[in-house]
Amino acid sequence: ITNTVHYMLWAINFRYDQDRRLTGINSFVRDLTERKRAEEELRRAHAELEQHVNERTMELLRANEQLKKEIEDRNRVAKALRDSEERYRALFENNPIETVIVDNDLRITDYNRAKGQSDSRLPNIGDIMYKDYAGKHKIDMLSELKECIKSGIPKEFTDQEYFGRFLHIRISP
Repeated sequence: ITNTVHYMLWAINFRYDQDRRLTGINSFVRDLTERKRAEEELRRAHAELEQHVNERTMELLRANEQLKKEIEDRNRVAKALRDSEERYRALFENNPIETVIVDNDLRITDYNRAKGQSDSRLPNIGDIMYKDYAGKHKIDMLSELKECIKSGIPKEFTDQEYFGRFLHIRISP
């Protein structure tokens, strides 16, 4: 004798004649233990799956919230950058000192309103500073500009004579 539980289906069918007298009994027994075991396994698997789905849903919700925060942070940073660029552009354009901007290849990329309104020749965007534009100083300003950009240290040149005018020149990396 074992302590194993078995699930059984026992069906009994009584047969009667037309006078309602019992004429026979049919019965059958079916072992449902395997079916019950499979149903229980399926229930457990379903519960496990539901647990995994809930855990993964929570992970995704947390990740989604983190992404929303990152997007908000990036949007704030982007707005701050736009605002800063607008302030920089306004300061640059409205600076009363003639200003020319060059890239690391020494090519002129922009100049401000004061430069545009000056009596001197205007630079062409893309010209190389102190070579194609303003290249006739007594000192080699092209080499000075290269050194400034390379070293990262600003330079200042006072009383630079240029076509009969005396200029105060500051170059910054």
